Amino acid sequence: MEINFVTFTEVVELFVSVIYPQIKRERETPKFNIIFKEDAFNYFEEVKNNPFQKKDVITPDIKDEDIDLLRSFDDSPTIYVKDFKLFFTLLTDIINNTVLLYNDYFVDTKDGRMIAIYILRRIWLRMGITDFNDVELFLSKQLEFVKNRIFFDLKLGKQVFDLECFKVYGLDLVNTTFDESTRALAFTLEDNNGAHTLPTIYYDVARENNLDVCYLYAIQNKGTTIVNKGIQRLLYKLNAGVENLGVHPNQVMALISFLKLLESRGISKIKVSTRQVFSYHYHELLSEKAKKDFEKKWNEEKFKYIKSLSFIDQKEYWREYEFDKKWYLHIVDKMDDIERRKTEKLFDIFYRVMEHLPDLELKNDLDVQLGYLVFEFKKRDVKR
Repeated sequence: MEINFVTFTEVVELFVSVIYPQIKRERETPKFNIIFKEDAFNYFEEVKNNPFQKKDVITPDIKDEDIDLLRSFDDSPTIYVKDFKLFFTLLTDIINNTVLLYNDYFVDTKDGRMIAIYILRRIWLRMGITDFNDVELFLSKQLEFVKNRIFFDLKLGKQVFDLECFKVYGLDLVNTTFDESTRALAFTLEDNNGAHTLPTIYYDVARENNLDVCYLYAIQNKGTTIVNKGIQRLLYKLNAGVENLGVHPNQVMALISFLKLLESRGISKIKVSTRQVFSYHYHELLSEKAKKDFEKKWNEEKFKYIKSLSFIDQKEYWREYEFDKKWYLHIVDKMDDIERRKTEKLFDIFYRVMEHLPDLELKNDLDVQLGYLVFEFKKRDVKR
């Protein structure tokens, strides 16, 4: 597929005429207000009067009501834009660099327009508490995340080190636009009897004060899990002599492996997100939609029809039903569980790993207003 990029004006027109009205209707993501200065509205008027044009591409023209919507506010969270040119330039660069990222990682979607729609609608899900008053800084960081290739050599997966009596393999992945981060790292342990998968680490890396810093957002299972009973028994040895047993050894091993890999790449500072502001309400919206879709699709009439079919003809329907039910059970009314896994449970995993890695230090108190828990490896004395 040919790689297609987007332009500044195209992004402006998409955001003003398509995406922001969708956000205000909470079509997929939680609504918010966005405050632009008057120079931005002057430019929106200019684009309205001189619409973006591109061969074989149709973009709805900006209308007066679209601009009016940007001037209206409710009690939703509010994003303040200081420099509209920088704001839309960063969004354009994020989109085009995501196109390049997908190409580098062999992701099929390379159409800039499609990626633009997803990013413009969903990137706000990654905003932390401190990002609303400096959205340009937030977007600058997101651009750094997308451009980073520190684990690019793991895009096809390879062994990263030996541990105990098994080998540890790492696979660097590109996340979807609605995930907590742009990247994820999946670890697999292997011995002579086969493989054992660990939970996946959702992370990003950016450069700060001439040092690479890792941002970590979640540790959770992604895709199909494989259990090797022999390796599982060995992992339970991690529970020996520790007080905090409320964390599964798979999670402990996943984080130890990731931190060990970070150290091998010269990264000693980790920032763990304390809260992504829109996450809870986003999962409320997902829950409502999943429940509505499931109940509409699998109603009494549908079940009567299925039961009227032959046993062979029923099988495909029941397979589809089980697939939909699995998603329903995973997402409906699970907001509190999901939020807990991304906050308290994630912190617990770090506290537990500190019992195994004495060089890992917590550098600040748990204060959600700061946005991150900061962990850092102690600087070791270098022998001369």
